[in-house]
Amino acid sequence: MSRRTRPGARPLRRALAALLVAAPGCSLAIDFVIDRCETDEDCASKGAAYQGTVCYEGACRGGPPVVARPEAWACVDAGPPAGEPPPEITVGLRFVDLSGGMPLAGVSVTPCGRLDVTCAMALGSAVLSDASGRAELRVPTAPAMPGEPGFSGYFLVSAEGRESVLLSFHPPLIADREETTPLSAAGQFAELAGFSGLTLDPGRGNAVLLSANCNGEPGAEVIFQIEDGDELSAIYYSVDGAPSRASDETDALGTAFAINLPPGYVALNASLDDGDNEFGLARFSVLSRPGFLTVASVAPDR
Repeated sequence: MSRRTRPGARPLRRALAALLVAAPGCSLAIDFVIDRCETDEDCASKGAAYQGTVCYEGACRGGPPVVARPEAWACVDAGPPAGEPPPEITVGLRFVDLSGGMPLAGVSVTPCGRLDVTCAMALGSAVLSDASGRAELRVPTAPAMPGEPGFSGYFLVSAEGRESVLLSFHPPLIADREETTPLSAAGQFAELAGFSGLTLDPGRGNAVLLSANCNGEPGAEVIFQIEDGDELSAIYYSVDGAPSRASDETDALGTAFAINLPPGYVALNASLDDGDNEFGLARFSVLSRPGFLTVASVAPDR
């Protein structure tokens, strides 16, 4: 079970301080009666001295529990960076072989808008990776719908003998980005799932979820949940690189798998339970498409 931090001591109040000086023998009893509560509304009704307090363990205390973020997650709830992003950003994608790590030349990458789920109207021409496995693309940062700016679309990735991939990022990209993406051989993901005893529905999509902390490092101990899947959809975590039932959180590689997602955008969330605290990291959605493997890089919400 996760343990949550306790709220800080209740605030000092001048009236009670005066009582403590004037009549120390009865001040504790008066303090208890004044502070006693059952709900946060009870505290709010006690007057201006109690505004901003919450009811915790039967007494009005000085605000909600303060969660001590581990250093690697200190950016959670820090807010978006100041200023507006440039109209366009450069995304450099380097593709390597999943098994051997060798660069993959000739990988086709097409930028697609978020609402264009089949990439029928691409945001630019397809780009082929060079001998180092790198492809460079320029993409717009204007939001596809009201909300935070940034490139919220995806990249359609294909290569002969490789899994076809839908690559996306959360939060939306607002600055130039370099990313290395391993590509598996065609059918390799289904083989890994089969070895783990999982059955993939060919009419649905599957996603690899790559969690990252505030420093851009793989996020361990992250828990993913599917918000609007169905009884066939499930989350599995990486054990020795394959989806497994033997873990309930990400390992040091920060990898999870969302299996048998219905076609279209599917909402998920990510949280962290480090043994001392539990808190939300991100709410996001991935595009599920039969015949494609979705790869989503997920960092904390801005």
